[in-house]
Amino acid sequence: MNEGVRIDRDRCTRCGVCTQVCAACFEEGPDSFPRPLTSPEDCLVCGHCGAVCPEGAILNEKTESLRTPDLRIPFKYEDLLDLLCGRRSCRAFSGQGVSEEDVRRLLAAAAQSPNSFNRGNVRYTVITDRKILQAMAELIAKQTVRLTRLLSHPAGRALFRLFLSKAYRELEPLLPLLAKMEDPLAAGKDLILYGAPCMILVHTPESDGDTGCEDAVYAAANILSAAQTMMLGTCVIGFVTGPMRSSNALRALARIPEGRRVRTTIIVGHPAHSFARAILRKDPPTDWITG
Repeated sequence: MNEGVRIDRDRCTRCGVCTQVCAACFEEGPDSFPRPLTSPEDCLVCGHCGAVCPEGAILNEKTESLRTPDLRIPFKYEDLLDLLCGRRSCRAFSGQGVSEEDVRRLLAAAAQSPNSFNRGNVRYTVITDRKILQAMAELIAKQTVRLTRLLSHPAGRALFRLFLSKAYRELEPLLPLLAKMEDPLAAGKDLILYGAPCMILVHTPESDGDTGCEDAVYAAANILSAAQTMMLGTCVIGFVTGPMRSSNALRALARIPEGRRVRTTIIVGHPAHSFARAILRKDPPTDWITG
């Protein structure tokens, strides 16, 4: 029996909902009270059992410290859609920094994202040191210039396609943009981080594979939405994520721990401009399979 889960029989109404949402860990006992099945080590710490019980009769030692007040849904779908439509990538920031309290609020929202097997494998590196941010932007800018020069020659493009075909397919649509970046970069204009005062690197263990990438992206999406409610501007910066995986110098600047892989990068700051309206995207192409 799972000694880490306790049922308060005085509060339990024997509704059986816990056995339905977590059939792997609960069964109905001979007296109709739910009975935990597995050992504490097998609990995935999803918290479903405690969250679904209408009477709060289930006590799980592994999730007790995470217990929150009764759930409430304070807004409707239309309100959420307004929030999502209003979020836009911000590339122009005021000089105001982002407080540690605000960053912690963003990360608290990220912690509520779906996570495979509830492993808690997503970790964050928050950089607000402007000298480090500038050094990273300059290093990536120099790498971008070198890449642009390489791809400007047919022989360079052929070699890139031959040995780095996947990377080339991802870069090819960006070639016109890359070709225009060298002059502004040489003039000292930051086209990488746009002078943002804060950067959040989202990373998981190298060994996680595809699930680690998904876990990080779900967490990043929560950060973007939370920032919108706090009137903060955000932008996902792929120009950082790619080089961060291959450049030891960048990893050293960001102090990324050994064995971790940066999955996505977000810059955060107070926007220099506000948007007056949303630009709605078209409905996505969808294939329906119905009975």
